[in-house]
Amino acid sequence: MRTLLATIAVVLSISGAVLYASEAQRSVGELNFREAQTGKEMAVKLLARNATLQRSLSEGRGSAQKVLPFFAGDRQVDEALARARRMCADDPAELHEIDTQERAELEWEDLAEDALKLAAKGAPPGRRRCHHPRPGARNLPRRQSPA
Repeated sequence: MRTLLATIAVVLSISGAVLYASEAQRSVGELNFREAQTGKEMAVKLLARNATLQRSLSEGRGSAQKVLPFFAGDRQVDEALARARRMCADDPAELHEIDTQERAELEWEDLAEDALKLAAKGAPPGRRRCHHPRPGARNLPRRQSPA
């Protein structure tokens, strides 16, 4: 009788451990999937934003109303970066990568705004290059994550 009870207890404890492990794997898998989806979403938004900028520059549209989609895209990218920061809050390496992406996005945005200003002034397409000393030399501020 004791052997039967011990066997049942062991089977139940092993079953509980297996259930716990599978639940932990499932939750980690869901988090990894959400992180990948957020990364993909950011890439799509950055590409769409760049396409909007290129279209605005090539068509010579310099009015604020016509480039509104370019500036509206900034909010979407910022929201995706904030979401990524919240998801990766426990991983310093991932947070470093998000910081790098935020700095790159800020620098790209500054360059794009300079190009739009030059286009609005009527600079010919070949003269719209914006020269900064070197990438990263502008000491861009780090964005603070929302509390």
